[in-house]
Amino acid sequence: MVDKMTREEMAQFCIDNKKQTPAFQFYPDNWFGSRHVSGMTSSERGIHASFIFAAWLEPECGFPVGSEFLTARVPETEQYACEKVLSWCWFEHNGFWFNRRLLKERIKQIKIGETRKAVGTLGGRPPKSKTYKKKPIANQKDSKKNQI
Repeated sequence: MVDKMTREEMAQFCIDNKKQTPAFQFYPDNWFGSRHVSGMTSSERGIHASFIFAAWLEPECGFPVGSEFLTARVPETEQYACEKVLSWCWFEHNGFWFNRRLLKERIKQIKIGETRKAVGTLGGRPPKSKTYKKKPIANQKDSKKNQI
């Protein structure tokens, strides 16, 4: 389902379903295999990582457009790098900056949570039956043979 959504649809889904979770899966192959990340300086990679972590902690899974957010997280001497990082790896929607890969992870966690909640409302595993089959006593086996 997530693969069929546009990035704007994913962003709107996260805006509409404000769920915060404390952690997310980090995929090193997505980080080191990204042509954008590999083209960044170490300072730019640090800024990008800071943006990812900060966006995850927001209920919308994005951070607000505006200089206040950026200046609070990036030193003044590194502000030039923000534009490159944002233009390469982030997109703007409804006044927020979003990262497509981060949105996929948030949506996946929301869907898993919904599934677990639905399954949990079913009451869990039914209790085991307490009726036991009685084993015949040796005398009962003999009496059945005698009847034939």
